[in-house]
Amino acid sequence: MKQLRILVIGIGRLGDSLVRHLHEDETEVIALDNNPENIDRVKDFSSLALVGDATDMEVLKEIGAASVDQAIISIGDSFESSVMTLTNLLDLKVRNIAVRASTSRQAKIFESIGAHKVFYVEEDMGRILAHRFSRPSILHTMELGYGIKIAEWSPAKWAEGKSLLELQLPQKHRVQVMALRDPSRPKDIIFPAPQTVLEQGISVLLLGSDQDLQRLLEKE
Repeated sequence: MKQLRILVIGIGRLGDSLVRHLHEDETEVIALDNNPENIDRVKDFSSLALVGDATDMEVLKEIGAASVDQAIISIGDSFESSVMTLTNLLDLKVRNIAVRASTSRQAKIFESIGAHKVFYVEEDMGRILAHRFSRPSILHTMELGYGIKIAEWSPAKWAEGKSLLELQLPQKHRVQVMALRDPSRPKDIIFPAPQTVLEQGISVLLLGSDQDLQRLLEKE
């Protein structure tokens, strides 16, 4: 499978975290920031880490921005710089651009300019924490759009010790079991079989609508 190439612009706390986690996911990362100290922190986690100004089109051309699979603008402290950087990337025809916004007004401006995705760090984190507290058996989720998501589920007591054949999750709860994870083997993906038993500690990767996943949780 082709390795993704992602450009992260703005290496503050968010950008730093993005670079490190993308590196863990074996993604090729280009890091760009105008602060040498910020670049120094992530140079060991990037295929290319450069000090430069993303509002300068020549800098973006020199680092090969036009050829990346995605660009993430996480500047955060300068709306004007984010706008100029977004405009430059659009002019270079970067295929997928995500921009950090601090307010809904900023988000509307980024979207009107042509950003493919706008994200709010505080709002997104708030949503994750809210789900974590209100749905403790849901460990992680990933939105797929149109109300469909993938969720990592820690099975409730009623499901422990039963096989997938007994539970009949697709038929009774309209959720599809995609894979299992055993915490004793965190790097292994277990592909389910009907006779697979959900032992304590196993987490289950489910695919379904938000409503169906919520109904499954309410069974607890």
